[in-house]
Amino acid sequence: MNTPLDSLTKVLAKIVEILHWIAAVCALVLFVSSWFSTSWISSLVPANLLGDGVVDTYGLSVHVADAHGVIDAGGLRTYAIGAFFMLVAMAMVFRDTYLIIKTAEGRTWFARGATPFQQDVTRMVREIGIFLLLTIVIGFIVCAVGTLALGHGMVTYVLNVTMLMLGLLMLCISQVFAQGEVMRQDVEGLV
Repeated sequence: MNTPLDSLTKVLAKIVEILHWIAAVCALVLFVSSWFSTSWISSLVPANLLGDGVVDTYGLSVHVADAHGVIDAGGLRTYAIGAFFMLVAMAMVFRDTYLIIKTAEGRTWFARGATPFQQDVTRMVREIGIFLLLTIVIGFIVCAVGTLALGHGMVTYVLNVTMLMLGLLMLCISQVFAQGEVMRQDVEGLV
């Protein structure tokens, strides 16, 4: 069943997924370019745009510039690599959201009818939970490595409790979908 809400969700999920992939590529380009010329990056980003010199992605905050706007290459690399992996994980969350709706409508090549209770939907719901929890793990790892490499106070990670709750909730919901899939197969066997 294709409701207007389903259509809106599919469109928004695909747009946000594409934006996350673009941002991930930008983070990768930033990482690679930080090895060659931080002065070039400084010329692209005005000092007043950096504010206090801290950049943030999904709770991972890294000091990339000092009070004078001079870019710190180590901080920039730490941020870029952490942001890249977090953005890829979140792009996969939105990709799976889009595919869940299309699969439940029976509009993917791997769909087994127009029902949400099928193996691929269960797998994708579980993947969403894993990717949400993965962003937290990435944040902690980058924070720990960044603190060792750059010094105390240069890298911080704020645990996003909403992300934690959603990740755990999606893992639980995947179990409900798995049970629904078993029940659907039992009913089909009776008919």
